[in-house]
This record gives sequence, structure tokens and C-alpha cells, in this order.
Amino acid sequence: MKLVILAILITSASQATEPSSQSMNKLTDLAALHTQEFSIKKLQTLLKQYRGSPREPELLSRLADLYLQRSGITFRVSEGIKDGMGGKPKTALYVNSLKDSIRVFSELISKYPTHSHSVYARYKRGKAYRELNQIKEAREDFLYLSQHNPEFEYIDSALLDLADFAADANHHQEALTYLGEIE
Repeated sequence: MKLVILAILITSASQATEPSSQSMNKLTDLAALHTQEFSIKKLQTLLKQYRGSPREPELLSRLADLYLQRSGITFRVSEGIKDGMGGKPKTALYVNSLKDSIRVFSELISKYPTHSHSVYARYKRGKAYRELNQIKEAREDFLYLSQHNPEFEYIDSALLDLADFAADANHHQEALTYLGEIE
């Protein structure tokens, strides 16, 4: 409900300064954000029902993915608010969504370390850490993947991130080593 009111306020305030397509994009993102919130609540309810069951790892993975999707939508909405209203974007929900995804991915990894969803969770958690500029934690996740799951479908992306971290630290030979591992 709060999001719908926010959508109406933002749209009406910004229509005078924005073309209608931008207003529609913002309204669409706000509607998507409202849908994400609804989906998150429903999945949290399901997760309570299936705690300790064989379905729990999949539900945890889906919940963490929803938090990541919410962070992306929140970022677009906050950028639209910044662009349309001339201020800094409101990033608290964006950051909290990333932290929520990290928390749920971490729970999945710790409770089900050998489950197939844990490999994906480690990768996505590393991406969320990177987005929060927590490079040490992101590097640990990507290193783990490169050492323990070299056949993972997104390993090339993890290796690129590792190469980027090494280059940023002026460890150019290390960066070249990671780049050399990419197929």
C-alpha cells in the first residue's frame, strides 16, 4: 500500500518534468516492486511451512533471488527519483535488499553446503558482496568457486571478478592468471 501511494506521488510530481515514457517506466518499476514485496512475503510463509524439508534449499535460493531482484528494481526507482526530482537516490532499501539476499544465501550455504543450490548461492552472494563494495568477502566466494567448482556454469564471470580485484590491487600477474583460466 505504501508503495502504491509512493508511486502516485512520484508519478504526479514528475509528470511535469518528465516525458510520459519515463513516468510509465517509473510507475512500472514501482508496480514491479510492489509485486516483489508480495512475492517475498508469500515465499517467507512457504519457507516457514517447509523448514527442514527437502524443499527448503530451493525455497531459500528463490527467496534470496527475490531480494536481489528487489534490489535491482529499487535501484532503478531510486535513480528515477534522483533524475526526476533532482536529489540523491534513496538507497536504503537497495542496500537492505542486497544484505537480505546475502543473509539468505549464507543460510543456504551453511545449512546445505553440498546441495547444488549452494554453488549458485555462493556465486550470487559474491556478486551481492561486490555490489556492496565488500571486496574481501566477494573475493572469498569467487575463490572458493574457482577452487571447488571449476565446472560451474558462471565460473568465467567469477574469474573475471577475481581478475578485476587483483588488477585493482596492482597484482597484475595474478589478474593474468585468472584471465588465463577463462575458457
